[in-house]
Amino acid sequence: MSNETCTSSSSSFVERIHSTQRNILDSKLFMRPTKICLLDFIGAPKYFISDFGAIWERHHVYPNIVNKLTKGYLPMAILDQAYPYPWVKLPTTDGMRWFPVNQLLGWAFKPQSDKQAKYFICDDPGLYPHELSEYRWSDTLPPTQTTSRYVAFMESIYR
Repeated sequence: MSNETCTSSSSSFVERIHSTQRNILDSKLFMRPTKICLLDFIGAPKYFISDFGAIWERHHVYPNIVNKLTKGYLPMAILDQAYPYPWVKLPTTDGMRWFPVNQLLGWAFKPQSDKQAKYFICDDPGLYPHELSEYRWSDTLPPTQTTSRYVAFMESIYR
């Protein structure tokens, strides 16, 4: 696996993602009431994530003529066929890193201090936009027959 997909394995990163302190705001920038969360806790303070899983750079937000955001979010890619969650590449204080969007959603909007429940998963990961109510914290993943970048990413954090 590329070093780009690994985050800092230091205990400080784990502490930050398991902290329940988040900068969450209510927003009227979208077609429906939405919450947004700054991604400062992963070392990307110039970015925010919406509660439906889109990520924007804070200083490059351009609403349409009715003052709503409908485009301009960062592109996502599916990097893992075993667990096909979308991923996004973000510049962090540790350099450019790939993050699974499902984990960013959980860490941002459903933060919890239980380090055993480390996977934020849903039954149908291919859905977008994401619906937070369909996700849950789990201490295990469904079994897979193929090598998984998602599993390697999570292991790099919790080693």
